[in-house]
Amino acid sequence: MSNTFPLISGWGYWLGYTDKVQEGLWTTVTGDIPLYHNWYPGEPNQSGEENYAVTVFTNDTWQWNDMSLTDSNAPKSAIIERTAAPNINITANPFTVQAADETGTAFTVPAGKTQCTFTATGTWKWDVPSPAVTPDGGGSAYAGFRIPTGNAFDLILQRTGGEFEHVGAAKDVGVIGGDVLHFLMNDMPGHYYDNSGELSVSVSCQ
Repeated sequence: MSNTFPLISGWGYWLGYTDKVQEGLWTTVTGDIPLYHNWYPGEPNQSGEENYAVTVFTNDTWQWNDMSLTDSNAPKSAIIERTAAPNINITANPFTVQAADETGTAFTVPAGKTQCTFTATGTWKWDVPSPAVTPDGGGSAYAGFRIPTGNAFDLILQRTGGEFEHVGAAKDVGVIGGDVLHFLMNDMPGHYYDNSGELSVSVSCQ
């Protein structure tokens, strides 16, 4: 616990500690025994029904005093405990990318996110007699593909500005909240009609 607070009202802040249940046994309002205390010298002194702890700015320090709820100097504010906000990680249900869809499956980046991790599973084929390939594809470098070097039939994405980027089975991608990314097979434009199969793509963003 830090002892550095702005003084915004009253004498200080309620701390959420009390000895109302058993005099002299200070616990949190949820019943836990605190491992830290910072009482002002001579406190707590149980002057009257002072069963609640406050932190008060005295002699340039935020030390503690016991106080009654009805004290005329009682604080108007309190210090609360809350679970720290996580490094927010949004995981969507997997979306499907069809091999025969030349437009691609659209994914809108959640607002405020700067990086998304895409993970793909499944197989697809670039024509009927061809072997099924994974999200990392199965082709060599082919001229005329959307990404022409070494990523044939891989999973790729097209950014809002039109640029294509390799994804494969897993990729961390720098993003801007609100952007729309289109996921599709890396194939030659106009040659998606004979593709088959689909991939399942899960995403987490932060």
